[in-house]
Amino acid sequence: LKRLMKIVFENYLWQFIAVIVCIVVTAYATIQSSTFTRDLVDVYIAGIQKGTKTMGDLANAMIPLGCVLALGVAASYIRQRLMVSVGQGTMLKIRTDLFTHMESLPIRYFDTHSHGDIMSIYTNDVDTLRQLISQSFPNILISSITLFVVFCILFFVVFKTFDMMHLCMGGYVALIIGSLLSKNWGKYWDAVATGMSSKIMNELALILLIVGMFGKLMTRGGVAQGFVWLGDKIGLSGGGFVAFTFIATCVIATATGTSIGTMFTAFPILYPSGLLLGADPVFLAGAILSGAIFGDNVGPISDTTIASASTQEYTNKPGVADVAGVVGSRMKYALVAAAAATICFALFGGSGSAINAAEAEAILAQYSNPKGLIMLIPVAILLIVAFIKRNIYVACTWGLISGTIIGLVSGILVPSDIMGMQDGTLGGFLIDGVNNMIGTVGYLYAIAGIIGILNASGLLQQVIDGLVHSKLNRSVVGTEVIISVGLMVSSICLGSANGPAIIMWGPIANDLGKSKGLHPYRRANLMDGFGSTLPAVIPVTSAFIFIALSCIQGLMDTYSFVQEVSPVSLAGASLHCWFLFVALAVAVITGWGRKYEGPNGEPVKALPAQTK
Repeated sequence: LKRLMKIVFENYLWQFIAVIVCIVVTAYATIQSSTFTRDLVDVYIAGIQKGTKTMGDLANAMIPLGCVLALGVAASYIRQRLMVSVGQGTMLKIRTDLFTHMESLPIRYFDTHSHGDIMSIYTNDVDTLRQLISQSFPNILISSITLFVVFCILFFVVFKTFDMMHLCMGGYVALIIGSLLSKNWGKYWDAVATGMSSKIMNELALILLIVGMFGKLMTRGGVAQGFVWLGDKIGLSGGGFVAFTFIATCVIATATGTSIGTMFTAFPILYPSGLLLGADPVFLAGAILSGAIFGDNVGPISDTTIASASTQEYTNKPGVADVAGVVGSRMKYALVAAAAATICFALFGGSGSAINAAEAEAILAQYSNPKGLIMLIPVAILLIVAFIKRNIYVACTWGLISGTIIGLVSGILVPSDIMGMQDGTLGGFLIDGVNNMIGTVGYLYAIAGIIGILNASGLLQQVIDGLVHSKLNRSVVGTEVIISVGLMVSSICLGSANGPAIIMWGPIANDLGKSKGLHPYRRANLMDGFGSTLPAVIPVTSAFIFIALSCIQGLMDTYSFVQEVSPVSLAGASLHCWFLFVALAVAVITGWGRKYEGPNGEPVKALPAQTK
């Protein structure tokens, strides 16, 4: 099996990746058609009978479904055609190798083996391998991906649960189950401990715990309420309010370092207000989700930013990429995508429906506090110190100290907000920050343990060697494609948990990038950037999509004017993710922003021995 897959990967890597993508699309189309049957009965038919839905609403819902089903049919056709090419090509390769090998065999081999047995190897045995490649493997993948998607929908949509503590538990259960399958339990757990005790993992855990405290300081400081006040005073409506919502959530997510926390904060405040001010519900939800992803991508205290920097090592000097340099080098991609998204949100974000300014004003006033904008000063201090000192520990220390002082002096915070007894337990942003990161840190340690097992077994090195020596890795563009696609696949498999996905794929990206002399900044930007694109908007696997829909469903119980949003529509309206994918794809193809590592680790445009 190993030799067979080696032949496939060496000769048909692109086709195999395309087949996996087609399988995902086909599985999604199948599940989407099944779930629409539920919505057809519970939402549209029941709504038409009650008068809350019309046939036009049903038609509007069926158009995206028809597009998805058509895409599924096309993906199924492309998959089958590709597998025919892969199967036949692999069969030809095996038969050619067999014939070449048989030519070198001595005469006595043919004297001792009947011609029928020899021909059977060329025909029956090789054809069995072709069926394994073209039929068995795709069926196994289809079943596995369908099962995975079903569980994603079950936990995220039905049970409405997404918690890093749950993922943490799953990671350690996986380690325990893996130990039962190992031959030597002692060596197995030694490998787990070795992976968990790596210097990079320990530094990452320390950074996350510290930035968790700063993130909670920003939440308690009311940065979101400050932007609500600002939007209220500007007096925006329709598409203008949608564009403002996107910009506000970008800043909030960048300041707090949490995309999920930003969505839970922004939806109850900005979503119902925006609907009353004439905003399109789908684009408004997409603006909030897009802003949260923007901050996750560029925030200096985001777990994905820190993970992407911490996993990429220098070749010509000790250490890993610094967070400030990584953030500065990726800003051009994020800002280009954000500018395009802002323009589109402003142009297409208005629904043209009646505006209820009075009710919107009441909601905005409830969550409005201009003092929250003062807490952007500690964020600026953190960024300035990070760029000057190139040390995230020092930057977070000054951010915490300045934020605490500014909060207390301005009256935004009281001493008990720092640390004190609340409802019989010890609370405050210091305790909340650590508690909020425990699940993430625990899950990352589980991922590190799994990486330790892969290292000890030699599988990880085999994967790295296979990718390094693959045809696709012969060019710098191919190397960047492998890094980008591998991260996206890893993120999709983990439900768009980009931080753990970066930890899992980071060592492979590190070795691949080093083989072509790519600077650690570039490698980190490709991983974090592409993780914030397609994986974040796949309707059936993205935790961000499910959390956004969960927030909207919660608001439906409070406000009668809030209507259900389709996950497919929300995915399409998350414009920043799509524009960022285009920007990064252009960067890979054209070399925009590509830097190599110089003699002293500095970014350079080309390696000394490399010809342009």
